[in-house]
Amino acid sequence: MKSFRQTFTSEKGVIDLPSIITGVIITGILAAVVSASLIVVIPWFQTNAAKDDLTAVQVAETTARQDLGQYASYNNLTSKNYLTPRDEPICVQLINGGADYEAFVRAANNKVWRLTSATTGVAANPKAPVLADTIQEFTGTLSCTPVDLRKL
Repeated sequence: MKSFRQTFTSEKGVIDLPSIITGVIITGILAAVVSASLIVVIPWFQTNAAKDDLTAVQVAETTARQDLGQYASYNNLTSKNYLTPRDEPICVQLINGGADYEAFVRAANNKVWRLTSATTGVAANPKAPVLADTIQEFTGTLSCTPVDLRKL
């Protein structure tokens, strides 16, 4: 049996430096790819989930308006089965006496997205104009009541 010192001084036991460096480089590249995909992909999925919720609200509001003659609040949408309750916090408020609506959802990455049927919503967004039927990131002050916000 060889001693510990003999193992590292013989040609059979030597670990060459280029092999070690190659292994470290490959491991580093793989770690960088996995990290980058987590940093990019997860927020993208969170944003798309929020936008999907707003699209569902838009379809529900359109259907409610056809049936009821005006837009409906979040509670009416869910109680009358126009919309299934969502996991994400959603706020739907009626504006202009029910002639229009404004919906907000907070994504898991804490960005708030807005959808409104009006060309000018109640809540002000200084960074972007309000476009009707367009999902936009919202950076202003929310004007929904705490009950409607469901911890938004």
